[in-house]
Amino acid sequence: MMASGGGKDPESEPLVQKESEQVADNVTEESTRSSLGEKLAKKGCCTFRIRVTAVIILLLIQVPVFAYYYRASYNLDFGLPAQINPRGMLNSLIAEFRDSNVSPTVAAVLSNSTQAQPGNVIENNSKTKNDESNLNSKNVATTKSIAVTPSNDDKNSKDLPNQKTDNSVRPDDTSSKNVGSSTFKPTSTTTQSTTTTSTVEMIDGLPQCPAEPPKLVGRLAISFNHPAQSFEKTLSDNPGITNGGHGKPAECTARHKVAIIIPYRDRMEHLMYFLEYMHPVLLRQQVDYQIFIINQAGTGKFNRAKLMNVGYVESQKIYPFNCFAFHDVDLILEDDRSLYWCSDRPRHMSAGVDKFNYVLPYASIFGGVTLISKEQMDKINGFSNEFWGWGGEDDDVFNRLRLEKYKIVRYPMEIARYKMIRHKKEKGNEANPKRFEMIRKTGANYKTDGINSIKYKVLSTEFHSTYTNITVDIFPPS
Repeated sequence: MMASGGGKDPESEPLVQKESEQVADNVTEESTRSSLGEKLAKKGCCTFRIRVTAVIILLLIQVPVFAYYYRASYNLDFGLPAQINPRGMLNSLIAEFRDSNVSPTVAAVLSNSTQAQPGNVIENNSKTKNDESNLNSKNVATTKSIAVTPSNDDKNSKDLPNQKTDNSVRPDDTSSKNVGSSTFKPTSTTTQSTTTTSTVEMIDGLPQCPAEPPKLVGRLAISFNHPAQSFEKTLSDNPGITNGGHGKPAECTARHKVAIIIPYRDRMEHLMYFLEYMHPVLLRQQVDYQIFIINQAGTGKFNRAKLMNVGYVESQKIYPFNCFAFHDVDLILEDDRSLYWCSDRPRHMSAGVDKFNYVLPYASIFGGVTLISKEQMDKINGFSNEFWGWGGEDDDVFNRLRLEKYKIVRYPMEIARYKMIRHKKEKGNEANPKRFEMIRKTGANYKTDGINSIKYKVLSTEFHSTYTNITVDIFPPS
């Protein structure tokens, strides 16, 4: 019963109080859950941010690592200022040494310890592993920065005269010469406060040629708009050439004996341009060299790689070469600072060709003009003999070099420049439809397909005034 006067029922008070407490508990619980949720959310957000930050830091750490290997693989340079570029700092230090009272020998050794900086100082280190026929000397290729001036090599000539042929063997160049032990002749140089001693290595009564050829001119003006120069004119312009297209410096003993191997068929005009421009370059580079035309007889399928194997084998029967330049006849060098000197790594010379806007088509390309030492050729078993027709043999030899753990090197793109003589594809050199399948089998075949399995027949060997012609039957498939 309700109390009079509107008073509260004493029995209902405990119930109200209990409900109020329950509501308060619910509010407290919800508040606690909300607070806990906010804490968990904040903690989760913080953890996510930490993870993202860690990933970003790891990526930033990887960038210079990848950049280093990318630059090392493709001879690139990021153009860092000398203050923060270790290579630039080293070049600056070397420059100071050159200007100070340091002997030429020490300066040359310091100079040979740096690599090329495209667009600035152009230097390249190359060490060749000596074989039994080498001169037992350090083979370090270095070219110093010089003013690039076009040469006036575009000389017009009249009709193309017949090339004179001399089938006799050169009495002075057809066999290996025994090179005696190197001797050293010390000389003293006195300065205000320092006395240093430099040595000159003597071989067969001549000093060894310098590591930096002194007569290089840099960028060349190459043109095919004039009639190709005659063989007689090329010979008269280059008195250092002897019978068979053999040239070497008269004032010193060359550091490298290089056979220029050209796979060839029906390219007489291209050959005349090649000899016109390349003989002066090779003489200025102070190379002991000879130019070989490996002429495929007949009209069957052309086999560039097999002809290069023939050139490798046959050239060594004539002279003890230790370096081999495998060269397309339609590619002409545009900068003589790109030295035809082998090193302990195979070198792809024709990295920049005008046909491709002087851009490397792809990273693993190894065709056009390449330098391979005797040791490297023997180790990879030369080229495949089975690539009949155009294409595939250059990728196959790249795979051979990779399988033997060799790394390809190139000169900086500023000097690794070639101009191509434009021409139509000749009959008998159509694309090889099986080339991609054959490239995939390099690893299984290269030990048995190459120099050790080559079969051919030499039809003639002719020593012309500016080149040696070896005509061969390589037994093309019917």
